[in-house]
Amino acid sequence: MSLSVTQLLEGSGARPKRVWAQSLASIRTAAGSRPGDIFFALPGTHSHGNEHVEEAVRRGALAIISDIAPVGDPGVPVIVVKDVRAAYARAASRIFEPQPEITVVVTGTNGKTSVASFLRQIWTYAGIHRRQHRHNRR
Repeated sequence: MSLSVTQLLEGSGARPKRVWAQSLASIRTAAGSRPGDIFFALPGTHSHGNEHVEEAVRRGALAIISDIAPVGDPGVPVIVVKDVRAAYARAASRIFEPQPEITVVVTGTNGKTSVASFLRQIWTYAGIHRRQHRHNRR
């Protein structure tokens, strides 16, 4: 799904220039960036996404969204937002609509299958219909 930059950043507090309203974009990692994508430079535990701005731009990123301006001019527009993780989450929720009303993730070492089975039985009894989604890690 493609959205305008304005749609992606709605609620983030950022105010993209009017000309961007017609620019279509999706979001990806730097390594997966394709022409026209928006790159969100997220802070990490040991590094910041700004370290990958050059790669994202080389792969065709349309713009950079970050919580701090990257060093130097990346050659594409940069939008600095207060909370880049929140902006990224909002953008992702707009691209991957509709969001389920209830989301449950079962983690741990033991008992995941049992807990998932119990929840399924409880929800079936309660008349709550489910849409199962399995996330495959790469």
